[in-house]
Amino acid sequence: MQATVRIERYADQGRCVAHIDGRVVFVRFALPGELDTIELDEPHERDDRFWTGEVVDVVEPSEDRVEPLWPLAGPLSQGGESAVPT
Repeated sequence: MQATVRIERYADQGRCVAHIDGRVVFVRFALPGELDTIELDEPHERDDRFWTGEVVDVVEPSEDRVEPLWPLAGPLSQGGESAVPT
């Protein structure tokens, strides 16, 4: 499932926090303040307390966003490889 979310703040492990329908989503490759389209890692029907996802498109970038030095280590939205097997 994809969703467009506003990234709120930094969390742990290099992720940031967003919300979908009141549920916390930990997002990789995001920056606070951005509007990002994300791909959820787990099925969205699950009743877990939180979900995880990854940026697939930066709709409104943060002024702090820079090009990754090694593109394959970057987000899917910039040609990187997913951390989740497909």
